[in-house]
Amino acid sequence: MRRPTPTTIGWAAAAVVALAAPLLATERQVYLLMSVLVLAVFATSFNLLLGYTGLVSFAHAAYYGVGAYTVALLALHFGASPTLGLVLAPFVAGAVALLTGLVALRATRLYFALLTLALGQLLFLVAFQ
Repeated sequence: MRRPTPTTIGWAAAAVVALAAPLLATERQVYLLMSVLVLAVFATSFNLLLGYTGLVSFAHAAYYGVGAYTVALLALHFGASPTLGLVLAPFVAGAVALLTGLVALRATRLYFALLTLALGQLLFLVAFQ
């Protein structure tokens, strides 16, 4: 039998905390914990893009916003539960990222940064129109 690695132990501890938090913490503490976890995932994905590839993306938060809009619009227009929206949000954001990624596929360094800035502004305008 293999011994668990520290990473496995860390993930198991995080899962236990996530499952026990709604039972043991106040509503404010659960909200704070959720905010911390969402921003940690966002920071990890930004680290993956900038740290490993060296590409600066100014549209990084736009896909985060597309996922949030997916949840809100499904609940508002179709009466869907937020749980369904949370399941569909990564797929919709991934589809938008695929479409915009095909445009930015061959851009490098400064051109990639400028192109992502333009894409981020385009998605911003779509959201507020």
